[in-house]
Amino acid sequence: MLGKYWQRLPQFKSQQGLSLLEVLLVMLIAAILIILSVRFYAGTRQAQAVNAGVTQIQQIVQAASKSSQYRPTTSLTIDDLINDNLIPQSYNKNPWGGKAVLMMSYMPNNMAQGLVANVQFYNVPKSACLQLMQRVLLTMTQTDLEFMKSFGTDDQCKKQSSPTFTFQVL
Repeated sequence: MLGKYWQRLPQFKSQQGLSLLEVLLVMLIAAILIILSVRFYAGTRQAQAVNAGVTQIQQIVQAASKSSQYRPTTSLTIDDLINDNLIPQSYNKNPWGGKAVLMMSYMPNNMAQGLVANVQFYNVPKSACLQLMQRVLLTMTQTDLEFMKSFGTDDQCKKQSSPTFTFQVL
């Protein structure tokens, strides 16, 4: 019975390969998968950079606190911390390749031993700036929050040229 039906449809009997519609469908699916994987990769890479930035800020502030305890100084920079082997050389740059700056200075009116730590990351992508701000706030202890004078703002993250992330602790 199948033989008679098959004879009436000769185009199916002799077809070899794929039709244009099938090839286009496969290409469309492949393109969608590539686009989704690139977006996922970019999001994962940014999350890793934000995590690295949070860790870097924490370690810089901790190292600055240690350094100021045994070295009386009126100012302290990242280079000083690197020279004291308290942080790695790579901390001169932030995870996005921009400059990382520590300005730690003595202010006699400050209640927390007179020291003010100001960490700045330059050239942070706008999409990562707000994430970095939120993550640093989440990792802070209550003591940190009490001594924190100012913090990066949405306005800093929205700058047109080279957004700057600023973290300042008294």
